[in-house]
Amino acid sequence: MSDRAKIHPNRVTLIVSLLMLTTAGVGWAQNRDTTPAAPTRWSVSYSPGYYDAKNHFVGGTEIMTLTPFNGKLYAANAYPFDTPGPEGPQNSQVLVLNSPAGVWQQEVSFGGSYCNAFNSYDHTPQCNYQTEIVSPLTFVTDANGTTLNPAVTILTATTTSHPVSFAHVNVYSFSKNNTDGKWYQSLVHVSTGKIDTSIRSLATHIDPTAGPGGVPLAMAFGGADVPAGIFSATLSPTQATAGHNPLVWNTNVEFQITTYSGTCTVSRLRILSFAESLDSNGKLRLYAGVCDTIYVRTDGPQSTCTSTQVMVAGVCQLRWNVALPMTNGLRGLTQIGTHDILFCQSGQPSGIFKLDTSQAKLAAVRELNMTNRLAGDWGMTLERYPNRRNRLGTPERLSSD
Repeated sequence: MSDRAKIHPNRVTLIVSLLMLTTAGVGWAQNRDTTPAAPTRWSVSYSPGYYDAKNHFVGGTEIMTLTPFNGKLYAANAYPFDTPGPEGPQNSQVLVLNSPAGVWQQEVSFGGSYCNAFNSYDHTPQCNYQTEIVSPLTFVTDANGTTLNPAVTILTATTTSHPVSFAHVNVYSFSKNNTDGKWYQSLVHVSTGKIDTSIRSLATHIDPTAGPGGVPLAMAFGGADVPAGIFSATLSPTQATAGHNPLVWNTNVEFQITTYSGTCTVSRLRILSFAESLDSNGKLRLYAGVCDTIYVRTDGPQSTCTSTQVMVAGVCQLRWNVALPMTNGLRGLTQIGTHDILFCQSGQPSGIFKLDTSQAKLAAVRELNMTNRLAGDWGMTLERYPNRRNRLGTPERLSSD
């Protein structure tokens, strides 16, 4: 065991995303093959609980996402089940690995000045306890519709925050300025009620007519939990200037998640993924997984319509509409080729589905029944998380998503 792993001998931390030890010849059955195992394919890249080269504490009980960007690997960590040691309560971070042989360092901690807006109801120094996602967002235009050559990519992260009070929770985005290297905070939404609302998915899409005068406009989208929805952002015209936040968020929702009327078999209404794909008319559309349903965005200007509407042929229509209802929670919408989307469905039976968006009438085809595969090949059963509690000690209702 390394010295850094001995810092907190009484603390157990689980980092699933960065710790996968797989060796050939090792089975799941009790009667395992005794043939000597082949060399390990996977090794530990990150073990939490140490101080980095700049004396920042680097920890976490979960790694939420991994993202490559500019030759480096970035990770979003979280502390929802942390039992602090001498370092005290920590705010969530973005970590960075500069080379395969390097050591994970802190890129940014969302504590310190980022907590100035908080008067946490439980009076802890921890305001952002979970970095949900870190993702590079690429823009080919700025907010004025000005074409950018080359395109500009902004590294963006979102967090889950402690409630500011019993009345509301702030929903934040953080974006890195490519000129000064600093991360700038955006207040995207104020969620009413003591609910840990956050943006859990990010994507970019070019709306061909939404810019000033009907020009194309590159946009970013963030999908948040109930009671929020889908928000949009554009690239600031001053993004290349030091001291400026590179993203401008529209704080009015494009899709109000509380209007969702379909089934929801996961723990609560949430938007976990986006994907682009060509429709039956050859138009590139943006799709979103909302609970158990896939929605599709209608591009075009808002004009005099409300924030959840789009102007189509002089008439205000809903911006987001149901494309395909499913029966269980959706995750991981991923574009494959030009007109196919792969996604996972949780619940029983779980599986991987493919959606051909070029068809006039959409229908998803199951490509893999995960429940049967795990039971038949490995003798495993998907279960709900047993006895899991949130940071307040309250039991959480979680499905097999």
